[in-house]
Amino acid sequence: MENFTNHCFNCNYEFNAKEKHCPACGQLNRPTELKVFSLIRELLDQIFNLNSRLFKTLKYIWKPSFLTKEYIAGRRLTYINPGRLFIFTILIFFGSILFFLSENIDQVNIYAGGISIEKTLSKSELLDNYDAFVGEYNLTARETLLTDSIRNTVFKNIKNLDSNYIKLDVINFGMRDSLKNQKYLLKDIMGLSYDSIFMKYNVDHWLEKLLVKQSIKTYKNPSGSLKYLISNSFWIIILNILFTALFMKLLYIRRNRYLIEHVILLCNIHSLVFIVLTLMFLLSVISSKVLIYNSIVGPILLILAWLSFKRYYGQGIFKTIVKFIIYLYVYFFSLIFFLVFILLVSFLIF
Repeated sequence: MENFTNHCFNCNYEFNAKEKHCPACGQLNRPTELKVFSLIRELLDQIFNLNSRLFKTLKYIWKPSFLTKEYIAGRRLTYINPGRLFIFTILIFFGSILFFLSENIDQVNIYAGGISIEKTLSKSELLDNYDAFVGEYNLTARETLLTDSIRNTVFKNIKNLDSNYIKLDVINFGMRDSLKNQKYLLKDIMGLSYDSIFMKYNVDHWLEKLLVKQSIKTYKNPSGSLKYLISNSFWIIILNILFTALFMKLLYIRRNRYLIEHVILLCNIHSLVFIVLTLMFLLSVISSKVLIYNSIVGPILLILAWLSFKRYYGQGIFKTIVKFIIYLYVYFFSLIFFLVFILLVSFLIF
């Protein structure tokens, strides 16, 4: 026989009868006495309840319109909340990329030039020492020819410390023309403090100082900058969904849909996209043969997104095609805008 209590221990709701769940907070009506069996049973209930919702959601993840209709109709305990599903999938996607970057940070730095900075400075210093050593002797023409040959062979493409310049042109808007084309000694970038660099190269405006400082940080740590930008890409997608949902409210104004309906549909579509992209990314890391299928993934996802529009809004094929194309133009233009905005903000606070 099931044991019941007269009130909820979670929210103190007074039960009217032998209710199994609290109508106020949803907690099971069970006594506070803990037993191993009851603890295991509660754990299994929660695990299988979550798994059941997860499996049912993934079963229909290919039909974002169906999941949206189910949620709007009020069947919300059967499937995972669309907002939670969206956050989960986007975190998995960007998390996979960040994990890959962390595991291959040296390769990323080599590709971006970051890890070679110290080596470049060491080689430049070694070249200076070689030139100083050779300069201590009065060499004959033949000996000079030999030392020059050694120099050109061993130190090919290596510059002296005082002639090894770089340009910090990651972002140079708002700068004076003289600073836009300013070249900085690599040894100054790596050895001097920011204030010393500002003084030596006449960087006196606060915006110029900020841009130069952030450019130096990005130049020194390209992989860290890339990881930071990727981690902030979450906000690009969020802002873009909210903006395009507002646009779709206008696009389907005669359908009398609430703004939240458009948001939910777009969240479900994006969840599908991120699940597919995550799978493709992980499979491509395991085997390069998967890359040949990437060209067909995009069109398939576009078709599924178009079908979601058609099934949810219930309009004809021609109207849906026209509105979907308009939506794609707005989507990609707004994506570029928010991308530039977030990247700029991320760059300035990195």
